[in-house]
Amino acid sequence: MALLPRLDPSLLKRIYLEFPNSALFDFCAANDNGRLFYPTIQAVQYILGGDSISERLKAMDYFNPNSVLMKEELIVFSNSAQDQTSTNNQINVHQEAFNTIIFEEELLPKMSNDFPAELLQTDRSWKDLILPEITLNELQSIEDWYNSSRILMEDWGMQKKLKPGFRVLFYGEPGTGKTLAASLLGKYTGRPVFRVDVSMLVSKYIGETEKQLAKLFDKAENKNWILFFDEADAIFGKRTSVKDAHDKYANQEVSYLLQRIETFSGL
Repeated sequence: MALLPRLDPSLLKRIYLEFPNSALFDFCAANDNGRLFYPTIQAVQYILGGDSISERLKAMDYFNPNSVLMKEELIVFSNSAQDQTSTNNQINVHQEAFNTIIFEEELLPKMSNDFPAELLQTDRSWKDLILPEITLNELQSIEDWYNSSRILMEDWGMQKKLKPGFRVLFYGEPGTGKTLAASLLGKYTGRPVFRVDVSMLVSKYIGETEKQLAKLFDKAENKNWILFFDEADAIFGKRTSVKDAHDKYANQEVSYLLQRIETFSGL
């Protein structure tokens, strides 16, 4: 239904001309001149549930904030944007999701307040990264793990013995190649690398930092993405003794971040 406005915007109009008395069109939205009909949440409810109120209510699960359609931003609402629960909302497929479905492009988010990270790409190769041999070998081991992780975790059944994902700490002076190393890992494993803007994560309001972290990790979960926290010392702080409320909430932020990193399925 969400694809109709893009693939065949006149389909509902043709159905209406064939079956003008169908109750379906009581739930569709029409443009100003009535020449085209657009699918709405109510229309989806009617198609899936018919005259059954209970079945129509079940259909609302597809538009729950925790549903795959909503969490992965596969659909968008064309009107009443401030009230996403309104069943009068017209539904449309998200542009990025449309590109994935039609052109088989991977659905990658753009940097925003809900996803404070930008895609990193590079034309360089490992030869351009000047590091001690031992460090290059360690980077190679990360690449090897990434390329064989599915075999280890799924085929060999190691998911019960090993934690998901891989955690790496890069350290060094500015300009020593930390960002380039992350970019090259993405290039040679074929996975997107996102540089997280830590300044957009940290908030002075209590609980907001955790909310931003949750949005970031929820979006990246099970995608096999690489998250690169640049200038991470701003948020990866040492937990301190609690002297006031600020210390308490700062410790909570660090604990939450470490917990999400520990269970993150990517790098």
